[in-house]
Amino acid sequence: MDHAIEIEPKEPRHRVEKIIVYVLKGDHAGAQQAQQQARDEIPDFPVFPDPTQEPEAFFKPVIDWLEEHDLVDLVQKLLDLFKQRWPEVKWDAYSSEPPAASSEADAATAIAQGKKEGIQFGGYTWRVLDVQDGKALLITEKIIEKRPYNVEYTAVTWETCTLRAYLNGEFYNKFSAVDRARILETRNANPSNQWYGTNGGNATTDKVFLLSLDESVKYFGDSGDLKNQKRWGWSDGQWIVSDDGYILNDQYNDARIAEYGSEGASWWWLRSPGSDQNGAASVLNVGIVILHGSTVVNEGGVRPALWLNLES
Repeated sequence: MDHAIEIEPKEPRHRVEKIIVYVLKGDHAGAQQAQQQARDEIPDFPVFPDPTQEPEAFFKPVIDWLEEHDLVDLVQKLLDLFKQRWPEVKWDAYSSEPPAASSEADAATAIAQGKKEGIQFGGYTWRVLDVQDGKALLITEKIIEKRPYNVEYTAVTWETCTLRAYLNGEFYNKFSAVDRARILETRNANPSNQWYGTNGGNATTDKVFLLSLDESVKYFGDSGDLKNQKRWGWSDGQWIVSDDGYILNDQYNDARIAEYGSEGASWWWLRSPGSDQNGAASVLNVGIVILHGSTVVNEGGVRPALWLNLES
């Protein structure tokens, strides 16, 4: 990809553009050198944070400096490049175009028109799983990031895990105040694992959550195999029906597949427990459901779900 922007050399804007090119190439040493050169020539040139750690923290002082020096024509160009380089970051707050009052309005209109996929809300793309009583259940189309279910290897439930705390804290607070007001509190039951009997813990009140085992079947397709415990296990290089199997493998596998950036299809967490409370159920990259679960400290895909208020 050619990241160059056509500008005259030796101008302040040229120094910014040169740094950005190094950043987008992943050449942190080059970016630091170019930044020092700019500071030698331009006394008020800012010190930018490490972009590989916090691209948003890097980008904001860049934007502020460009606007202060009447170089706003570069803002949208650089924003477009950063969106390509870090697509997982919510860049909407930095757009040079006036933001809409709420992304919910567009989402509500699209859902009212019967759209089920590609719903835009809060800087993410969502799929509609259910609509009822003036609200819609949404799940992100793709895995938006990877995190452990719990940062410590110990017995936990959805109520006590660190992933729930993150989704209802830091992640939820990334939405604008207007969008947060449209995300409804939901009382979630957390039933035991149907095949292993592992206690799912107390019911929870959530703004943002993960799907349960029951919900992954209810909304992506129910073959009856979860309820009837048609188990599949791995033997001689293939999946076979087995009494001691630990996965759900049916005709709805494809519907459960989710991609993660350039990695392609990847596995993602459910909120239900696995065979014990040191693990949680998950969906593999090929769409099969692992009822035995994955160890809670593993870095798994996150697909947030929420109920969105569709009424004004």
